[in-house]
Amino acid sequence: MGRKASKKAKKDRSRKARRAGGFEPPRRRGLPWFPIALVALAAWGGYTLWQGRAAASSFDRYLAEGQGLELAVEEQPSLGSAHLQPGAAFRYGEPAPTSGPHSPYDLRPGFYAKPQSTERLVHNLEHGNVVVYYDAADPGTLKLLKAWARTFNGPMDGIVVAPMEGLGGKVVLTAWQKKLVLDPFDPAAAAVFIDAYRGRGPEAKVR
Repeated sequence: MGRKASKKAKKDRSRKARRAGGFEPPRRRGLPWFPIALVALAAWGGYTLWQGRAAASSFDRYLAEGQGLELAVEEQPSLGSAHLQPGAAFRYGEPAPTSGPHSPYDLRPGFYAKPQSTERLVHNLEHGNVVVYYDAADPGTLKLLKAWARTFNGPMDGIVVAPMEGLGGKVVLTAWQKKLVLDPFDPAAAAVFIDAYRGRGPEAKVR
């Protein structure tokens, strides 16, 4: 007991002497998570901004390439623009309609991996969105369409990209009373169509 007490007393005296001399033992500190989070957020923001600029640049490039193209745009008769009751269905007579009675709810512009309600998609057309349908498109086409959907995401002038079974390699672009079937997909023709009709729906022309 005497030896243990003597050792403890020596440690206490040594600790007091170090403190008296201004020495402070190092403290354990956690990782500086807040600065790291700020750096990560800034990096993500920069990457997202770069993606948006790259997508806009690719669209402008294809749009320039497509000037002078004669597009085989189908002009379709109006089936009306009445609002259905929520959840109600309507028989349009074709899988990619360009007008007609529709849901009172639209979809958020963007890229979708699963089929969406036709009635809601027609509402998007009324707003001035361009709705693009795909099925077995190649990876390059899908990557481009995703980028354009991220770039043009306004509620009244955006792009909605959604799958539709049975198209195979075709890509179908629709606007209010307008349709363009691309087989194979031609990014220049697609850019010209999108630029011509995006933001120019019957509800409000914003471009």
